[in-house]
Amino acid sequence: GKWMFGTSGMVVVVQVALFVAALWKAECGPHSTASYPLWLWLFLVPVAVVHQVIEYYCLKYTLIPFHQVVGKFKIFDQVVNFETWLWYMRFHSLLNLSDLATDSFSAATIIAADMCPGRKLNGIWKQVIDQSIFGDLDIHIDLQYLAAVMWVLTFAQILYPLYRSVPLEAPDSWEVTASLEPGPTEYIALSGQKVTVGDTVHTMAEAVGMASLTAQGLDYPFAKEKVTRKRALAQGNQFDLKRSVFFLEAAASRVQSRVFFSGLLENVVQLNLQL
Repeated sequence: GKWMFGTSGMVVVVQVALFVAALWKAECGPHSTASYPLWLWLFLVPVAVVHQVIEYYCLKYTLIPFHQVVGKFKIFDQVVNFETWLWYMRFHSLLNLSDLATDSFSAATIIAADMCPGRKLNGIWKQVIDQSIFGDLDIHIDLQYLAAVMWVLTFAQILYPLYRSVPLEAPDSWEVTASLEPGPTEYIALSGQKVTVGDTVHTMAEAVGMASLTAQGLDYPFAKEKVTRKRALAQGNQFDLKRSVFFLEAAASRVQSRVFFSGLLENVVQLNLQL
């Protein structure tokens, strides 16, 4: 769990560094556009190596508990063998890291384009807004300011998981277990909610783009809730509703993070700006 906090800090530093480097090295091209040198991608190579190593290290701790509870590996809802699943997830993690880099590069080039002779890009943006449903509102925000604000807001997809995961007091153990009962890996986070170390690993994986851990993030709590409920009923006991809600809240938090922070705030907005 603690490794994930350090990884989130690394990702933030890298995003800021790539933004500054792209803005510094951007060159004006035809039609008042700007571009960054492709060799800036080389700075992502050592980061990708560290990112992959930390993901593999964390996966070693989550894999056995996950397999004990869930028992299968899936890609696009299709069951596959472990080797296929692992290689696909490692590649997916690299794509996620590249996506974070493109956010910084695109914001930097949009801002740099405003410094180019002619400043045509901002004029085109104004025409697009005037012809859209927002044209009647007579509100215009320069594209470079919008790009800067949207880039800053992408950090919310890291800050929110940190808010849900950073402990007010460290747990007794940082191990990830398949235990269905309350134990030493549970603690109170900054949000005031009780979480487990496993929750922290999976929640922070959403923030830093570790696909193999993210893929476990929904199946794992759903499976734990199902096993807990079935075990209680099989023993003739009434299942613990509070315990079931505890597992489902963890899944709901990750869905919220995916839909709002990664889906709407990051991917949809950045896609529009980059296009």
